[in-house]
Amino acid sequence: MPGTRVRKRSVALVAVASAGALLAILEGCGLDVLGTFVAGGADAGEDGTVSLPDGAVPIVDAGLDVVAEDSAVTRCASVCEAGVCNAAGACVISCDGKDSCPDVTCPAGVACVVDCQKNDSCPGAIDCTQATSCSITCNGDRACKNVACGGGSCDVVCAKNDSCETVTCDAGSCTLTCDGDRSCGALDCRGGSCAVACTGPESCGADAPLRCSGGSCDVLCQDSDSCKDVPTCDAGACAFRCVNNTACDQGLLTTAGTASIRCDNDACSGKVRCLGGTSCTVRCTGSGCDDGVCCDAGTCDGGTTPVNACP
Repeated sequence: MPGTRVRKRSVALVAVASAGALLAILEGCGLDVLGTFVAGGADAGEDGTVSLPDGAVPIVDAGLDVVAEDSAVTRCASVCEAGVCNAAGACVISCDGKDSCPDVTCPAGVACVVDCQKNDSCPGAIDCTQATSCSITCNGDRACKNVACGGGSCDVVCAKNDSCETVTCDAGSCTLTCDGDRSCGALDCRGGSCAVACTGPESCGADAPLRCSGGSCDVLCQDSDSCKDVPTCDAGACAFRCVNNTACDQGLLTTAGTASIRCDNDACSGKVRCLGGTSCTVRCTGSGCDDGVCCDAGTCDGGTTPVNACP
C-alpha cells in the first residue's frame, strides 16, 4: 500500500516508539503540542511534505493554540463605570436606596442590567439606548421615572405604584410589564416587536395614551382602568386584549396592517376603530364595545358585533 503524505506543521516531526505516550506526558504538563508524531520514522521532502511508512497513523494537533480574544467581560470592564460586570459580561447597576441613582446611563456596546429596588431609587432618567440589550427592574414606588431603551432586546418591569412615569422602547424586541398601580403612565413602544402587559390598575395611560408601533404589537390590558384614554396601535400587526370591565374604557384605535381586537367582560366601552390596513377582526363579549365598532380595513370581521364604516 502506498505511503501517506502529510503537510509538515510548525515544529519538526518527532519519531518515537509510542507517540501516544509522549503526547499524554506533554499534555499532562500543560504543554501545547504542535506537529505530527510518526511511529517508525519519516523523511521530509523538498516540498514540505512528509512521507509516512505504510500503516503509520499521523497524530495532528486539534487546535490547541490559544488565541487571546476580547471577551464580553473584558469589554464590560472597560466601560462599566457605574456598576459591576457579571459573568456574562453585562454591566449591572444596582440602586437600592432612595435617590441612590438620580440618573442612569448604560454604557454603549455591552448588555446592561438596572435594578431599582427601593422607593424613589431611580427618580430620574434611565438611558439604555446604546446598550446591546437592556434589563430594567423598577421594584419600588415611584422608581424609574423615565425609561428609554434600545439595542437587540429590552425587558422592563414596572412592578410598584407610580413606577415608570414614561417608557420608550426602540429595541429589536421589547417586553414591557406594567404591574403597579398607575405604572407606565405614558408608554411608547416602537421596537421590531412589542409585548406589553398592562396588569396594574390604571396602568398604561394614566398620563398619556399608550402608543405601539413598529413591526408587531401584542397588548394586554388586564386590570381596572388600564389602557385608558384611547390606546393606539399603528404597527404592521397589532393584537389588543382588553379583559377587565373598565379596561380600554374610552375605546381604542388601530391603523395596523392587520389587527385583532378582543374586548371581554364589558371592556372597550368607548368606540373601537380600525382605520385602514388589510384586515381587522373584533370580538366583544358582555356589553363590551357598547359604543360600537367601525372599520374601513380591506376586510372587517366583527363576529356577532355590528361593524359600521368609520366616518
